Amino acid sequence: MERQAMKHLTTLTLATLALFTQAATAQDAAPAPVATDSWSYELKIYGWGTEVSGEALGAEFEIGFDQLLENLNFALMGGVVARRGDWGWYVEGNYAHISADNAISFEVLPGAPAGGIDVDVEMTVEQSVLNFGASYRLVETDSYRLYGTLGGRYLGLDTELKADGPRQKRRASGYQDSWDLTIGVNGRADINEDWFVPFAFDIGTGQSNLTWQAWAGIGYEFNRSDLVFGYRHMEWDLGGDDLITEYKLSGPAILWNYRF
Repeated sequence: MERQAMKHLTTLTLATLALFTQAATAQDAAPAPVATDSWSYELKIYGWGTEVSGEALGAEFEIGFDQLLENLNFALMGGVVARRGDWGWYVEGNYAHISADNAISFEVLPGAPAGGIDVDVEMTVEQSVLNFGASYRLVETDSYRLYGTLGGRYLGLDTELKADGPRQKRRASGYQDSWDLTIGVNGRADINEDWFVPFAFDIGTGQSNLTWQAWAGIGYEFNRSDLVFGYRHMEWDLGGDDLITEYKLSGPAILWNYRF
């Protein structure tokens, strides 16, 4: 009896090993690149045609890219990605200084305290956004790469705002910032040898109630470089009683990656 049980157990073990071997063989049908001990880097420089919207002084606002570009004093955007084997790290950010000597007109949306009227706004904004963290390779085949990310996001806003309307006048200024923990994924899917689709998504919380971003585009690879056109959206639900309680950035982007 004991010998028969051992025989059944051995047969079951061999069958289980065979099943797992078949599954692993099917999963690895597309050979993965051999991990290397040397670091590889990507330098990222990009331009982002953002539209800014959100909630300030208890009212919703929306400022188009053309208005921002007209009143932009300085902007800087870029980042670095480093990878070795399955692991990597990244840091990316943007800074913009926007000021307007003349009034900017934007619409306070229906339901806000001003009742959906046009309000003249004089504003100065210094915006700093920083994304950073570590990544781990989850999947890689000949035509597809997927990385998991764990990191943080920083938002700093130094704002002066004057809003004049027929029903109300408001004056406010202040500095506010938010540090948040984020988790997400990014990667790329190759269309052919030259063209590919990059994508990224993350979500997090911390000092803000919620922050998230999404990015997708189409890219062309040549030599050690990539040129990518896409669309990016990033937002924060800041909550609290600060000057700005919701902040959103969205618009088309062009990105240049250089690998070394």
